Amino acid sequence: SLKVKAGDIVKVGMEIGRCGNTGYSAQPHIHLQVQERPQLGSETTFFYLNGCKNRKQELLVRKNLDDGMAVESVLPSRRRKRQFGFILDDFFIYSVSANQAKITKVMIRVKMSRDGAFYFYSPGTEDKLFFGIENEIFFFYSLEGDPGSLLASLFLALPKVPLSRDKDLSWREILPDDLLCGKRRMRLFLKSFNHDLGRTSGEYRFIGTDEISGVIATDKGAIKTYVLLDSKKGIREITIERNGATSSMKLEG
Repeated sequence: SLKVKAGDIVKVGMEIGRCGNTGYSAQPHIHLQVQERPQLGSETTFFYLNGCKNRKQELLVRKNLDDGMAVESVLPSRRRKRQFGFILDDFFIYSVSANQAKITKVMIRVKMSRDGAFYFYSPGTEDKLFFGIENEIFFFYSLEGDPGSLLASLFLALPKVPLSRDKDLSWREILPDDLLCGKRRMRLFLKSFNHDLGRTSGEYRFIGTDEISGVIATDKGAIKTYVLLDSKKGIREITIERNGATSSMKLEG
C-alpha cells in the first residue's frame, strides 16, 4: 500500500509504501522501478541503493543489486551521529607515539573554508583534512598538505564510517593515490591511461561498539589500523602498523 501520492516530495528515510502480497504471490515482496516519464510503458532508468547491507554484513553503497541478492536496511544511530557531529572550532589534543615512545603533542581543530566545507586543521602546519556526511556516512574526501602528516594517518585509518548501530558491519574504501605514495608524477601519468593501475583499497570493520579495525593491502605489504571512538565525540585512539613499525595517537584528557 502506498504512503505517498503523485506530486509529493520524498526525502531519504521517508516511508513511501508497505510491502505485502497480492494476486498469486506466495510471500510479501516489492517491485522497484524508476521510469523516465510517468506514462505506463516509459523506458526505465538506472538507480542504486544506499543504506543497506548483504548477508555478509557488508555495507552496500551505490550498489546495483544482482539477481538473488538478499539485503536489509542499515540501522541509523543517533549516538554515532553525535560522535561525528563536529562543529566549528571543536578541538582535540593528541599524544603522538612511535613504537611506544612518546614524540609530541598535536592539536586538531575544526575549521570551515569560504565555500562552507568543514576540515580538520593542525595549527602550525598547512595540512587540511576535509570531511562531510552524506547518506548516513561520515567520510574524509580530500587531504591538502603533507601525505606523511598526522591528518594523513587519520585519513588512512578511517576514510569513512557508517553512522550505524549495526554490529560487525564491514565496508571497503578506495584510498587516494597520494595518501600512500605521495604525488609521484609517473604513477599519476600512467593512471590517466589506466584508472585501476595500482588502486589501493582498505577493508574496515566494527569489532566492538566503538572499535574499528582495518587492513590496507599495498605492494609493500599490509598496513593494519585500529581506531577507538570516543564515547561522546571524536576519535580517542588510532594505531597504525606498517613495515614493522607502530605509530599511535591518543586523545588527552
